[in-house]
Amino acid sequence: MKRYAKYILLMTATALTACSNNEADTPDDKSDPDPIGTVSTTMYNEDNGDTHLGSLHIDRDGNFVGCDMTMISGANGLSDVASIPKSGYSGTSKVMPKTCYVTYLDGEWCRLYVEKTISTSKASATGANIKYQKPFKGKDEVLLLSESEIGYAAEGGNTIVTINNSSIIPFSATSSAEWCNVTIGSTLEQPYLTDAVSIDILPSNSTKDETATVSLTTLYGKTTTITITRRGVVPSIEMEQNIRIGHSAKEFTIPVTTNLPLSDLSVGADVDWLSVELAAVDKAETAARPLRWLGDNPVALKAKLPSAPAPETIIVKCVAKANTDTERSATITISSKDGQTSADTRLQQIGMYIDLGLSVKWATCNLGADVPEEYGYYYAWGETSTKNSYTHENYKFYCGKSDSYSKYNVSDGLTTLKSEDDAATVNLGEPWRMPTNTEATELRLMCNWFWTSINGTTGYRLTGPNGNSIFMPCCGQYSIALDLNDYGKYWTSSLYLEIPVGARSIYFDKSITGKDYSNSTFSRCFGQCIRPVKP
Repeated sequence: MKRYAKYILLMTATALTACSNNEADTPDDKSDPDPIGTVSTTMYNEDNGDTHLGSLHIDRDGNFVGCDMTMISGANGLSDVASIPKSGYSGTSKVMPKTCYVTYLDGEWCRLYVEKTISTSKASATGANIKYQKPFKGKDEVLLLSESEIGYAAEGGNTIVTINNSSIIPFSATSSAEWCNVTIGSTLEQPYLTDAVSIDILPSNSTKDETATVSLTTLYGKTTTITITRRGVVPSIEMEQNIRIGHSAKEFTIPVTTNLPLSDLSVGADVDWLSVELAAVDKAETAARPLRWLGDNPVALKAKLPSAPAPETIIVKCVAKANTDTERSATITISSKDGQTSADTRLQQIGMYIDLGLSVKWATCNLGADVPEEYGYYYAWGETSTKNSYTHENYKFYCGKSDSYSKYNVSDGLTTLKSEDDAATVNLGEPWRMPTNTEATELRLMCNWFWTSINGTTGYRLTGPNGNSIFMPCCGQYSIALDLNDYGKYWTSSLYLEIPVGARSIYFDKSITGKDYSNSTFSRCFGQCIRPVKP
């Protein structure tokens, strides 16, 4: 849609205070002293009725005031004034009989002729009989431009194009493209002496070269054009690198930074457990609303300034299947359909377990967690679901006494959790289960322990005899509330035989590794994390 330009001043204006003459033109039609649209009227000064022609009036000293104007010497009628001078304008001009003037009056050019002055004495004129024509179109000429073709890089830029006619030719200016802004201006002493345009080209987001046309049209309908060419940007595609996801099945997105349209792109993955597709984000969902109030004060609405069109926001929609095996990876590739531009990223999906070279394979994450640094869920020993608090009174096997429970006690002889009471087996299915005290001791003694953190979560990296490792976060313990304090407690499936209300647990903190601290005993009713194992 075409946008019409606003007037601006391209150089500092200098106020004029003296009257200056310009010479009359040779009229095109000497037989018609009054051009079409001529109006005759009488004006009186501010002491005798104060007649106004728009903002123009006569002061008590017999001067035209209220707008800038210039006197045209040697003119004997409006038809003798065929052009608009580029200089000689003043805010005060003497009212002279048989004299022509050109004025910029209330946003339009006007030519004016004083037939005779009216005075009550030999002093200044108290009024005048005048003829005027408004709007005055100036000369009927084609605009002579300093440039008619302009090229820009993708970054855009600005160019001042001057109009080199000998007089002012009033014109309007439009652009055929939103990225090409044209503004009428002046290189002369006043902003209304329009003899130039400023062309501002916004940066491109397109890879294609584009063309726009700036049209300058005089009041006579004669149009002169300027051809604008803007180069396209170099095609580019960027994605986040080295993405890591958990072992469970999930849907996720990857943002794409590109200057190519969605229709020019394709995406693929090199594995069958990951499906990918490209999609555009709906901008309306994230567009900010304009601010209307600031505290109790209304905020004035501002006109929307032109800006470069934003590129499409593109994402890769991904669906990964659950990984029940060891860690695996995939490569996602986005390419332009012409094959000239591409980008890829490596996706790693955490495995369900890791072989440390021990008698059993250990889960990569805590039960209920998707990545190693997550704490996962908390369980009382022998319970298979989580709770908001963990006390004797809400313990599954509580029987009214805190020193004896209804199952796994001295009487029943059960020392290891049965599968129906094993949270790992119930939640993951066989062959997953909780580690025994013997397997926990093997982990504690056969691995090297290194204090570290992952994404802000502290804990130990345990490296097994074969060089593989797992991370066990400091997940604390749950009773009435969660207590972290940089230590970790992990249930085994083994009862503490000497005091059956307790069960064996892996314990560590920053100063005490599992290697330095034998498996501990804690009350079975407390909530602890679980690291499952499988054969």
